[in-house]
Amino acid sequence: TVSTQSTGGVSLKSTFSKPPIFPNFVELIQSVDRMAPQKQQKKKSRDFDLDREIALYDTKPTLHQRILYGLSGFFVAALTVYPYHTVVDVDFFSYWPVYIVVTLAAAAGLALSYETTTSFLTHKIFKERGLFSASDDKKVRAQQESIRTEAFSFSILYNNVYFLFGVLLIGFFMFAHLLPVYNYILTVGFSVTWVYFASTTN
Repeated sequence: TVSTQSTGGVSLKSTFSKPPIFPNFVELIQSVDRMAPQKQQKKKSRDFDLDREIALYDTKPTLHQRILYGLSGFFVAALTVYPYHTVVDVDFFSYWPVYIVVTLAAAAGLALSYETTTSFLTHKIFKERGLFSASDDKKVRAQQESIRTEAFSFSILYNNVYFLFGVLLIGFFMFAHLLPVYNYILTVGFSVTWVYFASTTN
């Protein structure tokens, strides 16, 4: 507001109000508050799209992978027969039904562990690298195949080491006082159970 006063024929102008030096912080805070829900909504939308993309992505093992899982599990479970037959003196020809049932059950448990670990690793790496979207790009598809192969190989190695370590620890230390045949059954059973739960809690 400017007022004009006349003193001795001279006109003087005095300014009683000046424009504010600082912006209106109340309005600024209000605008920020209005923008925050929009950013959160956009973030939720992106997260929802990614979760939907992951849910639609098919990570079921192929028939070829299932066969390899079963063969690997059977081979590793069958390895435990040799020390019990030769060292612990649980004769294979006398207890062959026990050996067959335990070996098949352990093979099934190991196969499930392989599948769970492979699926977990594939999801984790694909999500970190943003590779869930179906793409015709050869480089992206090559990366996807490479990650699947690496996850598959690591899953078999990881679970086999866990299983054999469990057999060694449980069979020759924890249950060493049990009768050999019960030692075998409980050792393999506990080891494969341990491996399966370890794979589901990755």
